[in-house]
Amino acid sequence: MKYKLIVSDFDGTLLRSDNTISEPTRRAIAAYMEAGGTFTVSTGRNYPSIRQRLPEAGLGGLDIPVMSLQGSMAVNAKTGEEMFAEFLDTETAARFIGLCVRDGVYCHVYDKYSVYTAASCAESERYSRMVGVPVLEAGDLLAFIGKNRIIKVLAVCGGDSAARFAEAWGEEMGSSAQVMTTSKHFVECFSAGAGKGAGLRRVADILGVDIADTIAVGDEMNDRSMIEAAGLGVAVANARPEVIALASYVTAANDDDGVRRLIEKFCPEVI
Repeated sequence: MKYKLIVSDFDGTLLRSDNTISEPTRRAIAAYMEAGGTFTVSTGRNYPSIRQRLPEAGLGGLDIPVMSLQGSMAVNAKTGEEMFAEFLDTETAARFIGLCVRDGVYCHVYDKYSVYTAASCAESERYSRMVGVPVLEAGDLLAFIGKNRIIKVLAVCGGDSAARFAEAWGEEMGSSAQVMTTSKHFVECFSAGAGKGAGLRRVADILGVDIADTIAVGDEMNDRSMIEAAGLGVAVANARPEVIALASYVTAANDDDGVRRLIEKFCPEVI
């Protein structure tokens, strides 16, 4: 088997627009793993959120490293063992939160396993429903991050403002952190040393897989680093144009079983 490790983004890539994973895709993943490959996901969600969705892909309770929080953290899905975590330093997080407050944009922060905002509101409740985990009240966020190590900050931008804010905030933050859009309305800030590409390289090293023998597939700006890092970088057809432009291969859209199709094309051992 040439490609021994496949890492897929979840929302917009493995997950269809109707919030499901198709049965043919589940069968393709199972066949790939039965043939000796390792399939896993890398997501912006935190681990408790993605853990509850793993069974839908046939990955629940398997001995695989699951990457969360933009590749900043990995947990073994079978044992619950934490494999690595990359934190955002307090001063950098405080600067980004300050930009959100200045510009009147809602934000919340993540430690390893929970999500916190200053006070519950419509945005926090909407996000909680979307990802299936609570957003907890922390009070003063700056005071909270001064006492608790966090991994990332997420801002929810209204309308079509996310790209504009990501560009402006990214310029102000400079090289101290990575700032990017991760969906139509989300802008995230996380460690300069983290990201899905860094997470992929760390997981490949842990598994003893040469990076040349890996596939990464995604759709959003936060997937770019792992698409560039992988031996074969793949974009789904519904990906952003910038992501499609850097991918070595474009598979079908998420709603047309793009992940299944790339497994069948590049891992013929499973057919």
